Amino acid sequence: MDKRKQRIIILLILALGLLLAWTFFQKKIVPGKLKEKVKSGKAEPAKAEENAAPTSAVQGLPVKVFRAGRSDYKDVITAMGNMKGEKEIDLNFEVQGVFKSFNFLEGERIGKAEIIASLDPKDYRQRLKYAETKLKSARAELVKKTKEYRMYKKLYDLGAIIKLKLEQAILEYEQARLEVEGKKRELEFAELELDKTRIYAPCECVLGNCLVYPGELILPSTKVGFLVDAKTAIAEVGVVERDIQKLSIGQKAKLYVDAYPGRVFPGVITSIQPIVAEKSRTVLAKISVDNLDEALLSGMFTRVEIIIFEKQDAMMIPTIALKEQEEKLQVFIVEPRENKAKAREVTIGYRTDEYAEVTGGLSVDDLVILNADEVSHDMAVQVVEEEALAL
Repeated sequence: MDKRKQRIIILLILALGLLLAWTFFQKKIVPGKLKEKVKSGKAEPAKAEENAAPTSAVQGLPVKVFRAGRSDYKDVITAMGNMKGEKEIDLNFEVQGVFKSFNFLEGERIGKAEIIASLDPKDYRQRLKYAETKLKSARAELVKKTKEYRMYKKLYDLGAIIKLKLEQAILEYEQARLEVEGKKRELEFAELELDKTRIYAPCECVLGNCLVYPGELILPSTKVGFLVDAKTAIAEVGVVERDIQKLSIGQKAKLYVDAYPGRVFPGVITSIQPIVAEKSRTVLAKISVDNLDEALLSGMFTRVEIIIFEKQDAMMIPTIALKEQEEKLQVFIVEPRENKAKAREVTIGYRTDEYAEVTGGLSVDDLVILNADEVSHDMAVQVVEEEALAL
């Protein structure tokens, strides 16, 4: 390319650059600059642009609400434990001896007064026979002394003997009579000891575990087994410490066991132990359950629902919606037409940490504000979330 063409190109580029620079400076707007208006020789500030964006409309406080409604409500405590017979009676012999046998098998039903188990009675029978022999001897001696007394009495009446002889005969007679009475007591005791080698059923029941075997030496302190009254069962369950104040005698409960899926066993609390277990931090509660078909067995694991409060067609709201004002309770509801919070005094029945029963002051479908601490009467609000009762 020759030098002439190069100069032409350079000149064109420079001209284009000057044109762009002039255009830029013509359109540049300097903020805060006054526009001059020829009027009375004075300059006025530039007016705001007519098409400036309008200010946004003021919104209310965002609130979560709960729609008041009626439903069946039930508050329960869940717990776990084990089944036992209502009457579990330890079996012990009252005397020492060698164990002979059980007369029933484990789990077998036993009638009242039937013999459950027995010791070898040989030694006690020998004692009984010895006591019988001693009684016969004492009675023979009494017969002898009675005849002597009668004889001395006749002689004394005839004047043949002195009174001292008669008194001696009377004394010997009394001693013989008392000896007979003593031997009778010994015989009764021997009979009682022999009877104690047997254990009798105190009521209709079922034999639980058998803990000893024939031939073992048994002491009165030895537990040989236990009985279970199977017609009524007891569930022993542990209730956590935070729920203790909710428990009371007579509360209803529902029991569930794995052996009978879907079956509900109704029961009633009959005992509450006044001691908190140190390790588990639970209180032992006993629940009585009718077991007429003997479906519940001692040792079964059970899950329990203790019914604390139950009411049909109750109006329940979350407890967090309540606010105390001058020793009275109130809630805030949303006035739909005005989108404002309105204070409403209410009366409360049953109350938990989660729900409270409203007995007065609210109507069905009222929108109760949950974040009550953040609002005041007639404050503008905006509902952003709504909840309803789902129990």
